[in-house]
Amino acid sequence: MSRDSEAAAVPPSGALEALRALARRVESNDPALRDFSFFRTPTDAELGLLRAGVVQLAEAALSTIDELLVCLVPFETGVTADICAVIRNDLQSERDKLDGHEERDTSAWDLGIRAVGTLARTARAAAALENHYCAEMGLERELSIASGTEAALAIRRGYGKFRRSINSSSTGDAVEARLRRGATAIARLIGSNIFLELRAHDRQILMSLQKRIRKWFASDRQSEDGQRLVQDLVGFGMLLREINRRAELVEHDARLLPELQSLVAQSPADAQPLEDSFLLGRLRRLAGASDSIDRLLAEPSDASAADVLKALGECEVELLGQNFLAASSAPAAGAAAMDANRMPRFGSSQLTIQEKET
Repeated sequence: MSRDSEAAAVPPSGALEALRALARRVESNDPALRDFSFFRTPTDAELGLLRAGVVQLAEAALSTIDELLVCLVPFETGVTADICAVIRNDLQSERDKLDGHEERDTSAWDLGIRAVGTLARTARAAAALENHYCAEMGLERELSIASGTEAALAIRRGYGKFRRSINSSSTGDAVEARLRRGATAIARLIGSNIFLELRAHDRQILMSLQKRIRKWFASDRQSEDGQRLVQDLVGFGMLLREINRRAELVEHDARLLPELQSLVAQSPADAQPLEDSFLLGRLRRLAGASDSIDRLLAEPSDASAADVLKALGECEVELLGQNFLAASSAPAAGAAAMDANRMPRFGSSQLTIQEKET
């Protein structure tokens, strides 16, 4: 890009501060939605008490989306054009899912999960855009998405272990054996340190699968029902790849993959670069991102430089194919393709919820 075009692409005064103010406002709020930050589903009585507040929360989410879409306009040319396109598409999709909830008679629980997820996405999108713009223009970043990166990496590693556990059996294994392995994998994930960091929806599904497996073992163990349960278990494991959409991981992976490819490319093709503890440690930060990386990490000492480069290439193609990385030379482009695994907080001044007395 020429200097003239770069100058033309600089957002007008105040645009960057408006973006920062939006992200800070969403992140600093503190709602008393305890049922949306815990693993259990609220009772019908609790949902009735929460309903009015949840509808308010949904309207706040829609308003925040509209505000961020306006904030995007000054950034939609030049160095931030790619990431803005991804953010705009993502936000429009979220808006379509939230809008018209009354006509669809969405349950309070589902609406609350969608609303808090949407608010988290707007905060992460604003931070990712600010980070990318500042990196390209040589400015100091004021918003941080790095604080959640280690937590997101831990969740992704946990999801990767879960998938490997439920996929480790061969297709010829008995349904009972596969479900026992699945039950063990679920129990380990529910008992892990990362469980309460997972999305409320994912926690719901895990506990539902656990309940269904227990019910199957307590019944006459019909093969057809067991096969359907195995398919649901494997399908859920595949859906957990959506963790790669988190803004922290998009930013992290888009920078780490080229770094690793460059380091490994300096080694002879028949060398074993993962004997280097530094390089192996860096590669482990991609654990759970793709099956090719996980297979490589299972036996790192046997991997040649060619093997590592192949796995990195497959990982990159997989993430690009699922829109987890932007198809752009800009390292952080697409950093807003995210998933909301943390809940935003709303203050009592913005959201009043009648809570059930205990």
